[in-house]
Amino acid sequence: MRTSASLTLPSRRRLMAILSMTFLAILTACQPATSADQDTDSRPTPVIDQGIASISFDDGTIGQYTHALPVLRETNVPATYYLVSDALGWGDVTISPEQARELVAEGHEIGNHTKEHKDLVDLTTAQVTAQFAESQEAIEAQVGVRPTTCAYPHGSSNAAVRAEAEKHFRGCRSTQGGLNERGKLRRYDLYSYYVLQDTTAADVREAAERARASNTWIVFVYHDVEPDPKEPDDVTPERFAAHVDAIASTGIPVRTVASALAVMT
Repeated sequence: MRTSASLTLPSRRRLMAILSMTFLAILTACQPATSADQDTDSRPTPVIDQGIASISFDDGTIGQYTHALPVLRETNVPATYYLVSDALGWGDVTISPEQARELVAEGHEIGNHTKEHKDLVDLTTAQVTAQFAESQEAIEAQVGVRPTTCAYPHGSSNAAVRAEAEKHFRGCRSTQGGLNERGKLRRYDLYSYYVLQDTTAADVREAAERARASNTWIVFVYHDVEPDPKEPDDVTPERFAAHVDAIASTGIPVRTVASALAVMT
C-alpha cells in the first residue's frame, strides 16, 4: 500500500521470491453477512471431493474495489478482503467503510488485517492483543460485521501471536506457500498461494487443479489490482480477470476463507 499518511505498510519485495519458490516446491511434492459475526457466504456448501479455492486480498487498497470487484461481480465469485482498520477510508487510496459495507452486501467476506499493519512478532503480547481487538471493534463499528478470520501482516506470526489470534478468530492466513489439507489443518497458520505480478493464468490454473485433484484447499493472496502495477505483487485488472477465469475453468468451488474454513473443519 502506498500513501503519504502516517501509517505505512513496509515493502514486501524481500518476501516474494521465497514465497513463490516455497509454494512451487510444495505443489511439486505433493455470504452476505446478516449479523456482526461473519461465518459463511450464502452459496451452497462446496463438494468436498472437488477441493476448495479462496481468493483473498490484503491491505484494502482501492484497486481491489474499483478494478477487482467488477470481475468478481461478472463471474459471481466471492472473495475475502483483509482490511487494516486504521486505513479504512484513507482518501482515495483505500476502501472506505461504505464500500466495505457494499462488499458485505454482495456476499464477500471482510477479514481482519490488524489495526496498523505492524509485524506482530516484534510486539508484546499486550500490543498484539490491541492490534487484533481494536481492529475488530473498529471494523464492526464502521462496517457492521465482526471478522472471523485474519491475515497476519507480512505473513508473520509465532506461537505467541497465534495464541492471541485464537482468542479472536476461527482461523488466520499466513503467506507460507502450500495447500491446506483436511485433517491436518493449521487453522491459525493457513497455507496460501502468493500471487506476483508475473504470475500467469497457467500458473494459477495448475495450482487450482492440483488443489481440486488432491481434494485440498488453496487460498490465493492478492494485493493491489491496478492498470499500472507498482509493486512485485500487484497485478493488472486484465491479469486478475484471467486468473479468475483460470480458477473457474478447473471446476473447483470458490468460497470465502470463512466459508471454506467451516467446510474444512
